Amino acid sequence: MKASKQVVWGFLVFVLAGGLVLAQGPSAAEKVSSRLPDDTLAFIATSGMERLKPAFDQSSIGQIWNDPDVQSFYTQIRDLILTAIRKGLADSGTQADNEITWVCDLAKEVIQSPIAAGVIEVPAENSPDMPFGLTLVIDAAKRKDKLQPLIDQFEQEAAKNGTTIVDTKIGDIPLKTVEDADIPAVWGWAQDYFVLLFNTVSPEVLKNLKAPSTKANPLSRLPGNGDLFAAYCDFQKIAGIVSRSMETEGDTATLETVRKVMDTLGVRKAQSLTVRAGISGKDLIVDKWFNVPAPQTGIFTAMKPIDRKLFARTDARSMTTMAWNVDLGVLYDVIIKAVETTMDNEQDRQEMHKAIEDFQAKAGIQIRQGLLASFDGSMVLQAYPTLVMTEVPAGGFALVAEMKDAALFEKQINALIERFGKDLKPETLQVRTGKLEGGQSQTFLINPVMSMMQIVPNWVVDNNRLILTTNPNLTTNLLKQYAADKPAFAPLSDDKTFQAVISKLPANASFLRYSDTAVSSRQVYQQLQQMWPMIMGIASGQGVNVPTMLPDIQEQLNALGKSVAYGYLDKTGFRTHYQGSGLEATGSVAGGAAALGILMPALNKTKTIAQRVVAGTNLKAIGTACHIYANDHQDKFPPNLEALIEECDLSPKSLESPRKPKNHSGPSYIYIEGQTTSNPIGNILAYEDPAFIKDGMVNVLFIDGHSEAMKMEPFRAALKKTYEQLGRPIPEESKSDSPPSAPTKPGKTPVKPTKNTL
Repeated sequence: MKASKQVVWGFLVFVLAGGLVLAQGPSAAEKVSSRLPDDTLAFIATSGMERLKPAFDQSSIGQIWNDPDVQSFYTQIRDLILTAIRKGLADSGTQADNEITWVCDLAKEVIQSPIAAGVIEVPAENSPDMPFGLTLVIDAAKRKDKLQPLIDQFEQEAAKNGTTIVDTKIGDIPLKTVEDADIPAVWGWAQDYFVLLFNTVSPEVLKNLKAPSTKANPLSRLPGNGDLFAAYCDFQKIAGIVSRSMETEGDTATLETVRKVMDTLGVRKAQSLTVRAGISGKDLIVDKWFNVPAPQTGIFTAMKPIDRKLFARTDARSMTTMAWNVDLGVLYDVIIKAVETTMDNEQDRQEMHKAIEDFQAKAGIQIRQGLLASFDGSMVLQAYPTLVMTEVPAGGFALVAEMKDAALFEKQINALIERFGKDLKPETLQVRTGKLEGGQSQTFLINPVMSMMQIVPNWVVDNNRLILTTNPNLTTNLLKQYAADKPAFAPLSDDKTFQAVISKLPANASFLRYSDTAVSSRQVYQQLQQMWPMIMGIASGQGVNVPTMLPDIQEQLNALGKSVAYGYLDKTGFRTHYQGSGLEATGSVAGGAAALGILMPALNKTKTIAQRVVAGTNLKAIGTACHIYANDHQDKFPPNLEALIEECDLSPKSLESPRKPKNHSGPSYIYIEGQTTSNPIGNILAYEDPAFIKDGMVNVLFIDGHSEAMKMEPFRAALKKTYEQLGRPIPEESKSDSPPSAPTKPGKTPVKPTKNTL
């Protein structure tokens, strides 16, 4: 098992390194993925940073990444995270400095070359417990001299840990493998390709290494831009494997239910998902294709083309505009029908509908025929930046939704307010309604805390249109924008860049997002700058010294352009396209990495608590097994805990505390034998060895079967009282690195301990 874990670790490094990289004529990713087996179910690939670096350096995100201040900041955060990981491992008794350095060096090297990692099906007769195999191919001809020493280091470390690595062959290709591994893994060189196979050793898997597959590469169905990242998944093949597995296990009822739900949602005949991400000029380009052949059914029937006339009134001062058109009533019908298909009988379906009807009667509304039927489905959501509009300095959000029946909507909303408004606590939330000069009703949701931040959700129905914003002044602006003969403020349709986007937008586009990346990125960056002193304080409280300042990238942010994303349904399925800086995604990743480094000490603390809880759960299981044993042995508890494994089917893992360090030579729990169910319920029956407790809380099991975590002082008092009641001297506490008082097997508890070294 140890050997398998080492190989798995090595494999995951390769896969993650390939997957974490962002990604004319076939790209390097296309070429290397064509070396995967023909029956590959899914794969990810990248063309490698060595080939992509020139394009990456010219891109907006590349210019920010290469900034010296950013590199310095990244280095500090990276070192902070690695230090925290090393400390966490050291605290748990694991020294892994060499392994961590090796993983980092290997990841840096692997991402330079074209990589493809794929999943294939493995016949049940070859692997009954795991029907999938993994294949990784690296086109490393140019970097073999740098990669091979790292592979040698892995093999040497594995050998030091007792793993036997032997030579093997698949066909005529010499490779290496772990002897007697639970799950087969082989690796080595096939000409210029480094390959790693996991749970598959068929020669057919390596056939394409000699000559690329003659089958059309699925990536060729989407446009590519060098393939910073590419992915493909064949849903039909995977569904077939899952179906066969469920049929073999006799779970045909569940399988049939899943099929009905997928049919109802319209996704059962989905063929595949293909993704390609690359760089063109300064922009990141991402194309996705969810292949669902026509005629599409289910949720796809709810999609409608966006109403482009809305852009003639959409305020150009927003930093992000999103538009979509979805028939909410149709979507509701599809979801309800899908839920119905999961129910075994008509009575269950009737009860579900009755529950909906009861809610509607209580609320005084109709969901499908009232609230949802009042919407047309065409909507625009805008995000406004801070300090752009004097009347709304804090910025905010605004939703404009076209209505089919505005009066019906108002009737439904008024009924909800009438029913639930009186139950609201004024200090938490108030609902107020007022009249505008034009006679429209304006409804406000007022929360004291949110109001202080200039956030007052409100809405107005005007001219068969719902206007919902986060600030009343924003609502006033939008009313002016839509009510006048011409827009009160410059509309988005006058923006030259937006006009170019619209001219290329597919006629059937059902979703569009248009963003001024420079404005939105500056705003996020400024907010982060304001928060950074607080973040530093939190980190300092955790004993972490984060950089005192964020890198200065204002100049690069100011140079960013616009980004656009849209989606549309055609006869082949649903397609999406994105073009922009890519900061929307990478900002989240960077923030997450920084947060990980800051919170690592807190996570280590959480891990300590979790281990204590697991140790307590183990004792609870031991207590239950002890009472089962006593029930069959005249109310006497077992002579030792190992008897519970043999007679009460207690898992041996329950006798191991996750808090016990490697240098503790005895079992985890000390058992006080010779007791019966008639002993006082305050007597201790078993407890964790205090010798390895570091957080001052020891898990204790009592005679009545309950367990609890106790502080040392009350624990020792309870332990003393127990031994006094039994008329025995209390044992001396052990040291975590001292030998046991009597020879024991792992999990074996001595009957009469003289020291707490179990």
